[in-house]
Amino acid sequence: AVYDRAALVALPPHMQNAYVRKLEELLPDGAVIFLISLQYSQGEIKGPPFSTPTTVIENLFAPMFDISACTQRDALETSQNLKKRGLTALTESLYVIKRRTSHAHAN
Repeated sequence: AVYDRAALVALPPHMQNAYVRKLEELLPDGAVIFLISLQYSQGEIKGPPFSTPTTVIENLFAPMFDISACTQRDALETSQNLKKRGLTALTESLYVIKRRTSHAHAN
């Protein structure tokens, strides 16, 4: 299993695909990633962290992984640094992402 608390969101969008492809390469079939992502209006601050809404997570992981969105919470009050940088809203999401088995890749 992988616990990604702040790796994906720390990478600029142009580097996120390479990170996910490396996970694909390293993780065996059935491996699970617990991913915490952040969503905010991208124009409010310059990352990192970078906003990674559900559509980005799906686009990055869907080719080789099954994605389950588990929970979301308002994280602005617990992220005073980001609030001071100018964020007016921040959502933190937890995803459970499972590497598909080999026979599922061929479909």
